[in-house]
Amino acid sequence: MKRIVIYGPGCAKCTALAQVTEQVMRELCLEPLPEKVTDAAQLAAAGVLETPALEVDGSIRHGTLPG
Repeated sequence: MKRIVIYGPGCAKCTALAQVTEQVMRELCLEPLPEKVTDAAQLAAAGVLETPALEVDGSIRHGTLPG
């Protein structure tokens, strides 16, 4: 795993996703910890349509429409 990004404006669900992701990464001794993106323009540029969204190695795993 090279890069993990959490996209969201900082709402309760976004914060919870960030906390759980960081906890799991620490438990598995994975580094670096996830990046957090809250800027609306960056969310749109990444193709994020719903938040929170989780990107793993360039693939958004949650928060986008299929296809």
